Amino acid sequence: MAVGSGVPYNAYTGNGVTTVFAYGFTLLNEDDLLVTVDGTVTSSYTVSGVGVAAGGSITFSSAPANGAAVLLQRVIQLVRDAEYQTNGDLQAETINFDFDRLWTVVQNLRFDAARGVRVPEIVGIESLPSAVDRANKLLGFDADGNLLLVVPASQDASDLAISLAAESRSTRFVAGTAILVAPATRDAFVVGRNLTGLTNCHAFADRTIMDGVTDSGTYGVFDATTKLRGSHTQNHVFAYQDRVAYQGSGTLTETASLYSAPVHSGAGVITSRYGVSVYDCVPSGGGSINAQIGVFVRNLTGASSNVGLNIAQVAGYAIFANGGAKSRHMGPFGIGDDPAAGTKLYVDGGTVGSETAIYVEKTGGWSFYNPGNGKLYNFGEVGFGPQQNGSSVAFTVSGEATGPLAYVDTTVSQAFFGATGGDYPLGFVANGSVRLEVTASASSYAVQPGADNSQPLGASGKRWSVVYAGTGTINTSDAREKEQVRDLSAAERAVAVRCKALLRAFKFTSSVAEKGDGARVHFGVMAQDVAAAFAAEGLDASKYALYCYDQYPATFDTNGIQLTPAGDRYGIRYDELMAFMLAAM
Repeated sequence: MAVGSGVPYNAYTGNGVTTVFAYGFTLLNEDDLLVTVDGTVTSSYTVSGVGVAAGGSITFSSAPANGAAVLLQRVIQLVRDAEYQTNGDLQAETINFDFDRLWTVVQNLRFDAARGVRVPEIVGIESLPSAVDRANKLLGFDADGNLLLVVPASQDASDLAISLAAESRSTRFVAGTAILVAPATRDAFVVGRNLTGLTNCHAFADRTIMDGVTDSGTYGVFDATTKLRGSHTQNHVFAYQDRVAYQGSGTLTETASLYSAPVHSGAGVITSRYGVSVYDCVPSGGGSINAQIGVFVRNLTGASSNVGLNIAQVAGYAIFANGGAKSRHMGPFGIGDDPAAGTKLYVDGGTVGSETAIYVEKTGGWSFYNPGNGKLYNFGEVGFGPQQNGSSVAFTVSGEATGPLAYVDTTVSQAFFGATGGDYPLGFVANGSVRLEVTASASSYAVQPGADNSQPLGASGKRWSVVYAGTGTINTSDAREKEQVRDLSAAERAVAVRCKALLRAFKFTSSVAEKGDGARVHFGVMAQDVAAAFAAEGLDASKYALYCYDQYPATFDTNGIQLTPAGDRYGIRYDELMAFMLAAM
């Protein structure tokens, strides 16, 4: 069988979903495959493609976690299992298998050799000294390129200075045992350690001591002076990137991209201390910057509690902007002491009568805009509208509230709503049209609907209890507005006779519940009895306007709590019933 030429490993990054990972090298025996996840050897997988030159794949019993480092390596034990017998059969299959195994061993050795320190010279370099001679020393090279052991002055490797004089010079320093794959192979400094047990350590620690400084006195633990050149499109350039991946099952108390906790133990003075200091970037080469944002917090949604900016400040200023720039907030906003539960914006009382709690100097758009169903509540004097600006609208309420849009809560003996200036009608609008209007003096201040014969007064589920009037109601009886005029039929006259006998004395159940024996006696008919009288003569009462049946919906308060249930009610138009019964006399 042919042996593929691929490198004897494949590296992947798990995504929490994928379980199948391919390997691109020849595998003669399933036991020659070593699989690790985040550096830990695992056997929770099955292998396919053994004996295939181009390789195969493995299938995990459960997908590696998102961000987990998955490594598939061919690791061959250097043992010989086959033994050829004198005068025995020399099978091609046996020979090919042994040669294939040797070739895979050679490939592994070549790969391992490529990972070691190499020199271009044929002669090579001398071997390293013994462990005793190498202890606490740094490995270096003399002027001829030969090995040299360097002893730091303080026996501390931090005394080693690496000078990179030319801007174009580059090097790569790898700490740890990690196998680098692209794009990590392009990183200048890589820490690839596997820490088990104690972890009170750091990938980078600056323990510099400065004393007796005579220059300009500047220092940065990390100084990013990266230069981006060329006319290409670059996705991003970050001076610092936080991509910490928590893959544990315990508890991580805190994680932070920047942790600032300096110590001041001297007798001197720190003029200003900044946790984060952001300076202006002013283009000087003819280019431009579309937007500058000092601190940008993207939408945080992954936690049970998400806060874009949390300031635990108890004195001084939580936020101090002394440059005069505006503050703009597009979402929910809360400021203040929260003196009452639910208060989001609080302005204290003050002592000066002319103080303005909230001052808005707005010439367009909205001075106050609430697109939700929240209330606007004021205990004192309140005024809305323009002042001598020529606007025709002084007060507007709009929205989709489930409760009242206008509400008056007063402790005085009277509350009025209306217009006090000018002899003009006052209208009440619903669904974009006037539904109730109080006319001007020319129409005797009549209270009338928005359109003729278009809407009822009350409903079957919301009735007026009493109507007081100086004269009786006027019902339309204009012959010009009637058609199909006829005499009563014999059956209708018979029903009218029956209805005369249906008159009864009664009390209303609601009045008895409220007044008891004080409830007064009424005279009239039962609508159901009238319907039965029509039915007795073969007629349908619902086809006659004197007989009424209505259904009404349930009612709810602004919190969705039901106030009254849905129901229905029968009724009689007594003016028509009286005229109907008169026809039978």
